Amino acid sequence: MSSPDPDDDARALAFIADERRRRSRNLTIAAVATVAIAGVIAAVVIFGGRRDGDAAAVDGGEAGSGSGSGAREPIAIELARAQLEQDPCGKRPAADLANAYNSEDRFAEAVAWVDDFNQRCGEYRYLLWKKFYALQQLAQWQASVDVATHLIEGVPDDSDYWWWRGESLVELKRLVEASADFRQSIASSDLAASNGVHVMHLARIAKDLGRPCEGAFALGVYREHHGELSSGGDRLHAELSVVGDCEQLVGHGAARIRAKAGQPVYKSTARVGAATGTFLVDPRTPYVTVTRAFADRAGLTTAPPRITTRAGFELRRAELAIASRIELTRASAPNVDVAVVDALPPGVDGVIGQSFLWRFQVEDDGSELVLRER
Repeated sequence: MSSPDPDDDARALAFIADERRRRSRNLTIAAVATVAIAGVIAAVVIFGGRRDGDAAAVDGGEAGSGSGSGAREPIAIELARAQLEQDPCGKRPAADLANAYNSEDRFAEAVAWVDDFNQRCGEYRYLLWKKFYALQQLAQWQASVDVATHLIEGVPDDSDYWWWRGESLVELKRLVEASADFRQSIASSDLAASNGVHVMHLARIAKDLGRPCEGAFALGVYREHHGELSSGGDRLHAELSVVGDCEQLVGHGAARIRAKAGQPVYKSTARVGAATGTFLVDPRTPYVTVTRAFADRAGLTTAPPRITTRAGFELRRAELAIASRIELTRASAPNVDVAVVDALPPGVDGVIGQSFLWRFQVEDDGSELVLRER
């Protein structure tokens, strides 16, 4: 596998995108049956943790551990440093050096190197991936959250950044925020091409959150896109479904919503709790999302912590509530998670997102959205 050309950000990003697609074709949800396995797979594939030959010692001897050990440095480190002497801001050797440090488990040096390079030469996003990986290996969870947050703010449509941050939030026991990040990762991805790592992350913390059915619904939607789950995924789906008595929460009825000509969005009236309003319907928004003013009319009660979500095409801070029932034309579902934000685009009270839509079978051809009972 060749390395991306760090002299061209676009090519580097395209390389990683190709790798993601290849992995998505070859991996199934069995590969992510546990969060630990998922983290290892993601680290190797996405962050370039270890590569064959990177840690090889000079002349077949044992790899050196640093300039003070008296041993020669690994050849990958020596070569990268030599190239950087000729081109101090060269992106290729900068990435090679970060990769080499991580391959040698010299994670603190990888972090320091990324910080030094970005300060001297301007931010190179690809290096931040290496820093994030190194921080996770050092169990510096809050620092890794900060790096992932910076990446999300720069490219909020990248689904990977959300579940990367979610992993670190789980380690910090901030499960509500982690769940929101896993949901946003799912909403931002193409499930048909996904290996399901974000789905498994969400499912595995759903019971601890007291929302086991949200994990079961996520697994069910993933299965609809892939035809089946692994045996481990099936067992987890069955366990969550029983624990949550999820048959009581599936949607009932049907809805058919057409987009207006020239307007590639779905819009409809909906009833959330005690209030009726005008809503966008967006399968790529993770939660049913409403304005604070509408939440007050609907009688919704929010609870901390605040999360970050995308709604109305922007990143927004939100607090979560539960609506006793939501009705969209003739489709309805009980006990639905709702994100409450300060404001949304003019003319709408909210967005009907996945927390409601997952209760149904959904068909979307771009001009018409159809909801049917499962």
